[in-house]
Amino acid sequence: MTSGEGRASKPGPLIVVTGGPGSGKSTLIDALEREGFARSHEAGRGVYEPMVATYA
Repeated sequence: MTSGEGRASKPGPLIVVTGGPGSGKSTLIDALEREGFARSHEAGRGVYEPMVATYA
């Protein structure tokens, strides 16, 4: 059973994932999201990804 499936769901604990560049944070969070867990998106990505695309 994934998070919130088949029962009244209540907010769970806030979990912070930290680590160095390339350590797999996004991969882990993406996998958990596919399993039904809620996630928030990193605010910083919205700032630097368009700039990287502009200069790539």
